[in-house]
Amino acid sequence: MTTPTANSSADPRPRSARVTGLDGLRGLLAAYVMVAHLANAYGEGALIGGASVAVMGFFVISGYVLTRSWNGNFPSFIVRRFLRLWPVYALSLLVGGCMIHKAPPLSLYFWYPFDIHGDIPYNPVTWSLFVEAWSALFMPLIVWIGRRPLPTAVSIVLLTALQPVSKDISFGAYIVLGSYLTRYTFEDKYFGDKITQWLGKISYSLYLLHLLVIAACRYYFPDIAIYIAIPASLAVATVVWLFVERPSILLSRYFGRLSDKYTTEIRSRLRSNFRRATALPT
Repeated sequence: MTTPTANSSADPRPRSARVTGLDGLRGLLAAYVMVAHLANAYGEGALIGGASVAVMGFFVISGYVLTRSWNGNFPSFIVRRFLRLWPVYALSLLVGGCMIHKAPPLSLYFWYPFDIHGDIPYNPVTWSLFVEAWSALFMPLIVWIGRRPLPTAVSIVLLTALQPVSKDISFGAYIVLGSYLTRYTFEDKYFGDKITQWLGKISYSLYLLHLLVIAACRYYFPDIAIYIAIPASLAVATVVWLFVERPSILLSRYFGRLSDKYTTEIRSRLRSNFRRATALPT
């Protein structure tokens, strides 16, 4: 990271959400989580602590990227975020339910109830998507806090203090931290090689599906599962990225632009009507 630019903490203008180096870092973190879960499945749990740290890293990256791209249009943001997160998430729940022969309740498809940490048998890793989805509802506040050092520090302390009450709510501290870090520029020269960029591209699908693939490999190919689980996870994630995630990204951009257009028009008309209604007669 470089030093902050002038007024970077208060500049409301959105920047490009994509940061090449962070894409690569996200890919490496997702790959680490996959390896940690595979090792844990075979009785080696030493890497699991690092996997938890990696997920915290995902939250920081989300806060950073979402704040960078924030343009103040909350309805458009919600539309984009839902279409970006939901399709692969819903697919992972559906597949997980089929694997254990138990349909997930409809509420889980819409991230309800909150604070369900570690209690999702259909696909245990999806707990982190509850944090991502619910934090989106507070994005205007997160952006406001993240542009101010003192509110950032206070929020992180308060959210961390809530851990005994709700672990999932306390994870919002990492998203606030990521928002604050937008005052710094992440150097694109890090994690920019082809392999890490490919991992970054498929990281969301890889994260949500690798545990299901590992379980399937162990069930159907127990003798060789340890050897094929990682390449199978990467292959499945790539296919899902091509046919589910990539189209969802394109849809989120399309409907996000439509939402930007219409909400801007509605705001303009409301302002115009208000001015006419409050104008003094001449």
